[in-house]
Amino acid sequence: ISVSSVRNWVRHGFISSVSSENEYAFLKDDVLLLQSRIESGELDRLNSRANKTGSSKTFIPDELFETDSARKEVTALSDYIRAQKLDPSLAMFIVSVSILRKNGIIDDDLQCDIIQNEKIIIRKRRNLSLALNEWRKNVAAGMNEQALKILQFPLPLQGNIAGIIYQSILVEGEKSKLGSYYTPDWIVNRIAERLTGIDALFLDPCCGTGQFLLAFAEKIGSPESIYGIDIDPVAVNVAKINLMIRFRDTDFAPKIFCNDSLMNYNESLLFDSIDSLPQFDIIATNPPWGSHYRKEELAMLRYLYPEISSGESFSCFFVKSLRMLKK
Repeated sequence: ISVSSVRNWVRHGFISSVSSENEYAFLKDDVLLLQSRIESGELDRLNSRANKTGSSKTFIPDELFETDSARKEVTALSDYIRAQKLDPSLAMFIVSVSILRKNGIIDDDLQCDIIQNEKIIIRKRRNLSLALNEWRKNVAAGMNEQALKILQFPLPLQGNIAGIIYQSILVEGEKSKLGSYYTPDWIVNRIAERLTGIDALFLDPCCGTGQFLLAFAEKIGSPESIYGIDIDPVAVNVAKINLMIRFRDTDFAPKIFCNDSLMNYNESLLFDSIDSLPQFDIIATNPPWGSHYRKEELAMLRYLYPEISSGESFSCFFVKSLRMLKK
């Protein structure tokens, strides 16, 4: 359970501290009694919406969709992916290929080649070919008839539709542990309208599937000035394809990296050397909040971010972003 759950139970009087100096000092018998009340169903605290870490449910907020038909199409696809128990990375690879076709970057024949062949070659798009080849190599073992039926589903062409689909197939428990939720496109676009500058170096240190990268790309204009980092390899692959669709007339390697930008303090794995780390003109992000950390990870966070005593992921990302921003 999280600290916030315990704090909530104290506030509602389900358990009380026995120390005036430590709000989390409880009698063992009181803890066992509370556990018994939860197990018996007398208290439905761990199944409530406020605590989602053990939830196997999925949830797609209506505000993510521009039309009701778009919501219905994504729901039908995500229901199918979950019913077939398809690997999320495999499913999103096929979804991304389908989106490339809908955007006119590949045709029907090339779509079949990408799905069936081990080596993918897209004319004048070397970096897109490399990204798809690398991704396909990691999911090829699961390619089957059920997975290929994803290509038959209609897809709405709105904003970051791949990101919405990915969020729709992740269970609430996993999203809660990571503190990761999709930011509605209209919010991201409004932020980009306020903050964008010409020729600015931009970073989203927890970019997910790339909503902020896409929004700022509209104003910055060059993929070479856009950086993203995320801990989720599937989200990183989706973000790369998203950005290459956005800059469809340019052959480039997206500067989007799979790494933990909070723990890997210097990002030395992302760039050639610590000396070459860029300082960014703009950092915009929706940082994970309420992430769950092991004891040793919390100790590392407190070492790296002494300003933040709580170990709250959102606060640590705020400090980290300020350190990477130009003065």
